[in-house]
Amino acid sequence: SSLTPLPFDAHEIKVLLKGHNTRVSSGVPTNPTSAILPAAASSRQRAVGNQKTKRHGFSTVRECLEKPAPASFTTHFEVSHTLPICNPTSIDAMKALYTKRKNGSFSFRFALHIKDSTSEVDVLCLGRVAEDLLGITTQDIIAENSDKCKAALDTLKELLSPGSICEGKIQSTLGKDGKLYFILKSIFCIPTDIV
Repeated sequence: SSLTPLPFDAHEIKVLLKGHNTRVSSGVPTNPTSAILPAAASSRQRAVGNQKTKRHGFSTVRECLEKPAPASFTTHFEVSHTLPICNPTSIDAMKALYTKRKNGSFSFRFALHIKDSTSEVDVLCLGRVAEDLLGITTQDIIAENSDKCKAALDTLKELLSPGSICEGKIQSTLGKDGKLYFILKSIFCIPTDIV
């Protein structure tokens, strides 16, 4: 790999890069709305709900990060936020969770930032899995189907509420860039009276 020097007249880019370098050097956390980050082990240890570090038949998030791809895991976790950020208060907010494809159709494409007591990672939530999770299609959001949108917003609120524990099946894969990514295959929230 190599670096290409910026031309003398690229002042705005130079200012942005200097500001970014200053933030990174001073330890400011990354902006979660800027991108879905490739998997990286977190040095931060967090307690999530009443989770134990190891349960029979379930993997921890750290174990998911450490096992070579491709691999599949079933794990318990808490969802802290979506990427891009979606505050589940309106139909318009949910529009951030889908993108337009090259053929003109729309498809869900977002990530859930998940964590347990061992680590945290961004997990891609795509297409049919996202539809099943939210109980809604992108066409329902575009048409502003109020009943389905309200139910989907309620589901998102439950999913993102502190202390809400989910069980999910996750698959790891190497991207075209050679980095490790995780894709959500299925998910359900565990009622809080069971946890």
